Amino acid sequence: SSSPRIAAFIGRFQPVHHGHIIGIKRIIDQHDKVHIVVASFSKRSKINPLTHLEAKYLLVRSLKEAGVDLRKVKVSTMRRPKEYKCDPLFFVHGQLRRRIRRPFMFFTGNRTVHEILSSRNLPVRFFDINTLPLSHIAVGKGEALSATYVREAIATGKPWEHLVPSVAARLIKQRQLHDRIRELHQRGENLHIHYK
Repeated sequence: SSSPRIAAFIGRFQPVHHGHIIGIKRIIDQHDKVHIVVASFSKRSKINPLTHLEAKYLLVRSLKEAGVDLRKVKVSTMRRPKEYKCDPLFFVHGQLRRRIRRPFMFFTGNRTVHEILSSRNLPVRFFDINTLPLSHIAVGKGEALSATYVREAIATGKPWEHLVPSVAARLIKQRQLHDRIRELHQRGENLHIHYK
């Protein structure tokens, strides 16, 4: 029998949005197992308002709501130890190799990440979120759906709930994460969040 097709996808998911879910579903359809890594390498900030555990929880609940077969998916978090001096990207790739222990295709929506891994001859595919069928999701003229766009909509009081899975919107409001996103965006600085 042929060896299983394994994929890895890394993101910060700050927060998860429809593009993430549609993209991940496409990867799942083409692979037997998908390892999704929620990465966190910095303090809470304007661009990283959620803890890695909050981001993971919103992602898993959103995948479940979208009908994804969670037996085909492994979602984990990864934080680089403070004393680890190497590039975070190679730390992640090395950790994935140790976790998966089989050949895998690395998917990324970041062109720089794609170029770096390609230059090292590592198996990587660029996943352009703008090629996904997202036309039904209203974003501003000339804008693309991204977590940055979602955070800015939340921070500036624009409609944002339609940009994320409904379960994620509900949890963001229930846990008052939108208040933190707004505060960090306005302050533009780091906040220390105590992990519960």
